[in-house]
Amino acid sequence: MKTITFLIFGLLLTLNVNAETSAQQSADPSVACIDNLSKNPMLQSLFEKMPLDITKGQSLGVLGSKAKASSKEKSALSLFTAEQEKCFALGSDWRQKNYLPSIVNLLEKFRTDELSVFADIYAGNVTFGGAAKSRAKLVTEFNGNVNAIIYETQLLQEASEKQRLVSESKEREQKIARDLDMQLQLEMEQRQEQFARQQQLDNRRNALLPYLMQPYQPYQVPAYQMPIQRQQNTNCTVNGNQMNCTTR
Repeated sequence: MKTITFLIFGLLLTLNVNAETSAQQSADPSVACIDNLSKNPMLQSLFEKMPLDITKGQSLGVLGSKAKASSKEKSALSLFTAEQEKCFALGSDWRQKNYLPSIVNLLEKFRTDELSVFADIYAGNVTFGGAAKSRAKLVTEFNGNVNAIIYETQLLQEASEKQRLVSESKEREQKIARDLDMQLQLEMEQRQEQFARQQQLDNRRNALLPYLMQPYQPYQVPAYQMPIQRQQNTNCTVNGNQMNCTTR
């Protein structure tokens, strides 16, 4: 489980298909827990016959072993499975947040299938060699399923990226079309305004045209007429020592 968890975490980071990762907890807590479990001195004899990390293969001695678990080894196996379950539960919430649901389901399936193999060892139904072969098949199946999920995820990412590029291209084309329409509309409005101004000028010119088309006639100043002076008569009267005169 230790290397399986490391393997998934590394693949997800490489492909960037994991969700948000907490700044305080940047790795699956189960990894460190199982790493410490692998150093437990009470389990070392068990790990000699049932290696913890089998992702890189198992020796012929392990695969061909016909030995079954002794009482001491059963006790160690019981301790190992109990502690491994605790480690797995420790990172459950983290995996729900950071792994794809399909990967989480694969991990759960691998865990339960491996527990079934451990149960067969504990019950004495299989030898260590038979259990090693069963675990090897589980790892092969697990890796194949993970690779399939990764491949499908890559295809979805590529399709999503292609769709994004197509969508952006359409948006750019629509923006160019809108800008062109606005430019054409502006030019049309400017032409209409220019036409209206020209129409006003033409109307004014047409209104003045009849006057402009009349033949030229010089202005004649009327002849000056001398004012006619009226004849005035003056009458005088004498009254005692005074004389009064009136002009009409």
